Amino acid sequence: MKEIAKLKGIIFVIIIILFFFPFVDIKCNNQKLYEFTGFELATGGKTIDYNGEEQKTEPNRYASLVLILTFLSLLISFIHNRLMIFLTTIFSIAGFASMILLYYDLKKQVSPPDSMIVLEIDFLIPYFAVLVLLFVYIVFSFYILTMKKI
Repeated sequence: MKEIAKLKGIIFVIIIILFFFPFVDIKCNNQKLYEFTGFELATGGKTIDYNGEEQKTEPNRYASLVLILTFLSLLISFIHNRLMIFLTTIFSIAGFASMILLYYDLKKQVSPPDSMIVLEIDFLIPYFAVLVLLFVYIVFSFYILTMKKI
């Protein structure tokens, strides 16, 4: 059972590491304008405007929520009892839902329907890897919770 507890922690460590890799590219006419890591989305990144001045972007609430929930899950994942497994499962479900909401929120922000400028947003592999890892943890934890002995 100790191996299972280690595996839970490793999943959350990998998710946090993936937040330091690029999550999205924003393009105009297939030319990359900006690239944001998950951490920059969660805490606010920097962009350069047309005058060459740096501007700080607002943190995305969904990315921030995923990062906070993942960090909390990592902290409590080493306590091996049903309540903590249930709690990390709830956090993972909320994180998974927040990642889906992040997708739609960024799509809406980058290309509003009434905008004359057409920008594209590409979600990169680390974004989808976080989604997959959260889903794997959810399935894994439901399996653990259905076991008789923990």
